[in-house]
Amino acid sequence: MGRRGNGEGTIYKRKDGKWTAQITVDIDEITGKVIRKTFYGKQRREVAEKLTTFLSQKENFLTNGKHMKLKEWFPLWLNTYNQNVAFSTYDDYESKIYLHILPALGEIELCELKPLMIQKLYNEKTVSGRVDGREGGLSRHSIRYIHVVLRAALEQAKREGYLTINPADAVKLQYIVKKSFLLSVISKSNKIYLY
Repeated sequence: MGRRGNGEGTIYKRKDGKWTAQITVDIDEITGKVIRKTFYGKQRREVAEKLTTFLSQKENFLTNGKHMKLKEWFPLWLNTYNQNVAFSTYDDYESKIYLHILPALGEIELCELKPLMIQKLYNEKTVSGRVDGREGGLSRHSIRYIHVVLRAALEQAKREGYLTINPADAVKLQYIVKKSFLLSVISKSNKIYLY
């Protein structure tokens, strides 16, 4: 077994005499199973070259995609990975992206997106998220739908190597509350009362 550095893959010779190179590329979220890319060859040098080429292409991909903004990625995701959904579902995704997500986060680069930015977006939408000219915020159901769309798009970006983690995973939807329900904090005699 010829182990290399972390993230560089493993090269070993099988019992049948063939050489194999493997590298972990992802983990299945549902099963937890590690997903590996495997290369075969008759000589060690052959699989080593295949692995090196793959790592080089991956690095190039990550470098080129490093500065992709959300306004570039979300339309790409919408039109590439959602061609088989129902028309109504596609329209819902599109409205959530162009009316709620991109106006607030569109100029941010994928690699710079943080959970706090997403949390702030949801909190703001709860207070004043209507886009039909009326005052008021969106329902929890609407915000959850925005979250589903945003998280799915970011998860695909993660699978493609643009992100190492999905920042939407750290957002806590249960903490999103209407402005009228926010806790009032009153300080009296060096004590804080919450009610």
